[in-house]
Amino acid sequence: MEQTKFFEYRQNNSGGRFNIDDTLTVRVIVEAKDKEQAIQIGENLGIYFNGCDEGQDCPCCGDRWYEPDEVNLQYGTLSNKEAKEMALAYKGEIVPTRFKTYAKDFVFADVGEYARYMTDKWGYAMDKPDTRIFYLDGTVKEFSKISTRKS
Repeated sequence: MEQTKFFEYRQNNSGGRFNIDDTLTVRVIVEAKDKEQAIQIGENLGIYFNGCDEGQDCPCCGDRWYEPDEVNLQYGTLSNKEAKEMALAYKGEIVPTRFKTYAKDFVFADVGEYARYMTDKWGYAMDKPDTRIFYLDGTVKEFSKISTRKS
């Protein structure tokens, strides 16, 4: 079986808004064998490139979509305070493996942990999913921002 990778698209809020529907959202992650296949999958989902040149996107804000980046499950360094705050914010949800020990450097166990973290760290509070993962087997997983307000 051929090894696959995950590729991430991040939507630019061209024109001051995000386009979110039943397929696309702010962060889209696709499983693919290579970047070419990831681009083909993205285009099939409705992701497009050169939106400013084609008059779809706001020229002052920039294109809505750019080519995807490969997901790197090895994440950078957090301060002790940030690691502890993020670990506490999950309150029983999936917690990136090394957050459990408050380590500064950590590696996500899988793309789901990565999506959960990125959604909570950079996502937008809204009533729709912020991140969707599209797996090659047809499975789609959605992630919405978890409130980090203290009760």
